Amino acid sequence: MVTLNTYNIKPLTATALDNASFYQLIADTLDSLERFISEESAEVIYQTKADELKKLLAGYDGTKKTQTKSQTAGTLEQADEERDDALTTLTNFVKAYAKVKDAESQAAYSTLATILKDHKVTTTSSYEKESAAIASLLKAFSSEKAQEALETLNLTPHVTTLQSAQKAFDKAYKARIAEQKAKPVSQTRELRRQLLELYNFIIDFTAINAYAYPEKAELVDLHKELNTIRSRYKKRKSTKTNEVAHETTV
Repeated sequence: MVTLNTYNIKPLTATALDNASFYQLIADTLDSLERFISEESAEVIYQTKADELKKLLAGYDGTKKTQTKSQTAGTLEQADEERDDALTTLTNFVKAYAKVKDAESQAAYSTLATILKDHKVTTTSSYEKESAAIASLLKAFSSEKAQEALETLNLTPHVTTLQSAQKAFDKAYKARIAEQKAKPVSQTRELRRQLLELYNFIIDFTAINAYAYPEKAELVDLHKELNTIRSRYKKRKSTKTNEVAHETTV
């Protein structure tokens, strides 16, 4: 895609959209193009690209409807939620000791709070990054000093719960990867690639021409409309990134 700032193209990572949102993004864009073509003396290329977009979109919708449901995706999502819950519970229990006055509890809290600060885990990061961060956190909790602090505050069971939840996630993640590797590159994925390529061309072509010919109000208006659509879908993210972000900060 061309330089976004130069041609005033609203940023959008279309590859991060789920299939339903991606389909609707392209459908909304196609609606705008067809209105533009019917109301203005549009260049032939717009009609050509709109026809291509319509054909690809119909094929994409058809393949989505025939896809078999994943046997592992739901299990992976649940395992991810459970490890996030375990992490949040542990973090909150540590925070609860922040204002405890006795010296032993305060020292234990300080030890655990430092570990959580030095090994932050953000639950909205990718599965792989979160797993690596949790592994680092659990390793830090395995030190003798941390073990003593956990025992002092009776928090060892919560670390054990997090360990178990992470093991369950690892198992679900491996099953999901194996399932994906067993499937050939789907027609849906190829059609999505073609749609994205065509969509990017339309966005770039319109932005460049609106920039080069500001006196052509119809092009400027189309560019603004396509930007409005992009802004609307920028707010839609995958299930993982829709979760409320929290870090193990105390």
